[in-house]
Amino acid sequence: MNDFEEHRTWPDVLESVVEVLVGFDRVVVLEETASTQDFARQDGPHPGTVVVASRQTAGRGRHGRVWSDEVGAGVAMSLVVPAGCTRRLCAQAAVAVAQVLVPMFAAHGLHSGIKWPNDFYVVTPNGRQKIAGVLIEQADGVAVVGIGVNVLKRNWSGELSSIASSLADHGIEATRLEIQRRLIVAFEEALRLDDAELSRIFRDFDLIAGSTVILDHEGCRLKGRVKSLDPVNGLLLETDSGEKSIDSDRVHLIDW
Repeated sequence: MNDFEEHRTWPDVLESVVEVLVGFDRVVVLEETASTQDFARQDGPHPGTVVVASRQTAGRGRHGRVWSDEVGAGVAMSLVVPAGCTRRLCAQAAVAVAQVLVPMFAAHGLHSGIKWPNDFYVVTPNGRQKIAGVLIEQADGVAVVGIGVNVLKRNWSGELSSIASSLADHGIEATRLEIQRRLIVAFEEALRLDDAELSRIFRDFDLIAGSTVILDHEGCRLKGRVKSLDPVNGLLLETDSGEKSIDSDRVHLIDW
């Protein structure tokens, strides 16, 4: 059975995963959808629901950017939880992704981790490449936590060819089902972390602390060294004009 047919086995396996969890109790598996985020919001939404799709044709990331998986080569997952602090939920999801993926890359001799606030990158001799991302959307007392991971090989077009890659591109053999299963468990574990534990684990996986970055914050471009970073409270940026505190709600990291 190839991975494109494998989604037919997903319901039984993923339902057995959530049966033993406290925070999730329902799985919806879709063969194709425009966006698991939109489906999750239209389907209730019921906290404790996990929505996954074999193929997602109109996924999105933060600030309205596109997250493409039209070929069905990645994980497209949305998890519904009670509403909470967006920055905290983003950090929890990013930590869950890192806990699943970092050991896989490490086993292949590759450094990887979180690019604050919501992306996961692998660092290679040819540069940094995006593997996964997180999107948090909240309304009506619930939060929909979207996680996208590039898993199988695909042909990257346009600018994506230089900035994106997949697990398989780096020799990591894993099925989408395996990644989904691990992510659900890891995210529930991350939801139970207190702020101190969350900050400590996030910093263990962080890629930007101590480096010089260029970012857009509320329409202003800033350049400076990341003096310290906290996933919930933001980062402290040391610039030529002094230190500035930056939160993640209205920031876009341009270069790092």
